[in-house]
Amino acid sequence: MDQLVKSWTRNASPANYVAYLWAILKCFSESDRDILKSALSYWSTISEKERSRPTNNFIHGRTIDNQIKFLHWNFSDEQLRILLELSEDRDLHGILSLLFAYVDHPVAFRVVLNVEMERDTSFPRFEEWDGRWDFKRTNYRLSNASLQYLLQEFSDLSILPTRRYIAWRYWTGNQDEIVVLGQLQQIVDKNDSLFEESIFWRLSHGDITVAQEVKIVIGDKPWVVSSLDYIWTEEVKTFFSQWFAERIRNGNFSELTYGLELLSNLDNNEASQMLIAHWEKLRLHSRSILTALFLSTPETIRLADLEIKRLGFEPGKDMPIFYYGNLYGQYYSKDDLPEDIKERLLLLVEHFRYMYLHYGVKREGRPERLTREKLECLIPYLSLFDSHSNYQLALKCLSIGAVDLCFEKFYPEIKEAGLRNRIRLSPKELDLETVSKYRELENNKTVYMDFFIEQIEKSEINDEILFSSLKSFSKSYHTAKAFYIVAVILESLGKRMHIEILEDFCLDNEQDRMNVEFWKANAIFAIKRRSLN
Repeated sequence: MDQLVKSWTRNASPANYVAYLWAILKCFSESDRDILKSALSYWSTISEKERSRPTNNFIHGRTIDNQIKFLHWNFSDEQLRILLELSEDRDLHGILSLLFAYVDHPVAFRVVLNVEMERDTSFPRFEEWDGRWDFKRTNYRLSNASLQYLLQEFSDLSILPTRRYIAWRYWTGNQDEIVVLGQLQQIVDKNDSLFEESIFWRLSHGDITVAQEVKIVIGDKPWVVSSLDYIWTEEVKTFFSQWFAERIRNGNFSELTYGLELLSNLDNNEASQMLIAHWEKLRLHSRSILTALFLSTPETIRLADLEIKRLGFEPGKDMPIFYYGNLYGQYYSKDDLPEDIKERLLLLVEHFRYMYLHYGVKREGRPERLTREKLECLIPYLSLFDSHSNYQLALKCLSIGAVDLCFEKFYPEIKEAGLRNRIRLSPKELDLETVSKYRELENNKTVYMDFFIEQIEKSEINDEILFSSLKSFSKSYHTAKAFYIVAVILESLGKRMHIEILEDFCLDNEQDRMNVEFWKANAIFAIKRRSLN
């Protein structure tokens, strides 16, 4: 510990802080309490601007706070006791809230909630962060003490709404759903800040007793209509049929979008019948063709095909020059193109521009709705999609196991090489792209890795090919930045067989050893936590 402190005294800076804090937190004990407190206190001396700036770990968005928050802390009982005792010092709450982000203890939750209340409310909440205790994601059940603390917090009506919501969100995500349902059914006061949140939870979990409250909420929030499939009964069907018909009569196209989305979500005979019954008016809505193709009955497919052709599509023929680049809505007009044709082509573009975004979207907690047959319905119209749309549709094919459909039909329509590589990355391209990322880091001091990692994950690169490629790269490049590229890839995708690459990496400059050891330990922890082989 003394050597760590001496090293920090010589090299104290925001850029080195995370590595120093990591080292302290890995080995501190009761006798190091003062050193620990000093290390924690340093965080508050770093300006908010400095903490929000990417550090020398090179990845955009990996700020000091994000690194601390997302690192894998595994405190012993003694270490946790010391940190909880230090939480009595409110000056340490900021840094402790980051360390306690994944700590299951009532005091840790109290610290986290205190700091959450001080955050800038102009920034939106992130569902992934608020849902970090969700049992479905973690398969980890909070202790009874923590669950009881959170329940008490959100049940106290005198507490500020934001604090109640955060405690409610953690509790509902982790507690047994039967217990949650019973608790939320007791929230009946419309003035309660958690009333609507509780209604939405009950709706998304199929509580048919919530139908009356949902109807009331729809009056102010029509988008809730799209989720009525969760509680679809004869009562709800009657309500929706009347609601839908009224919007059609009034020409309320914005709210009809939610109705058409519900028909896609229902994806049954009742939905097809409703669409067919109102088709003459609905066909002018930019989501109608998508809905008809996705429902995929012979009649809805026939109606969609007639409308597509009416709007100007002729199979086997190039579209007029007016129709160009549907993703960005760029059009070239021709003086000799009549206005009525331009108008129809414009509507055709609106139908297909963002179809890939909404076609068979997987909904959390719901079974897969996309099928091979539904994707095959799009094949006659692939020339109406741009490369990005075809790329996304190709990914949808892969997501449901329709590999041949992806590479025989959709993949050939992707014109940009970069998009094609994201789907099919060869071993040679992996080698070249790894070096390219290293050069990017060398030249720009930062590097974007997310898409590259996604490419590897979705390609045909297996564990052996990845090992061979990164091992070869490690033999050619011996800098800390080269190690970082390898560590980031393996942190996300590595197996235990790849740890050898990290252990055997030769470093030209030993002055970089502190950062390298920090990155290596984090990558190895992630690998071992994720993989047994």
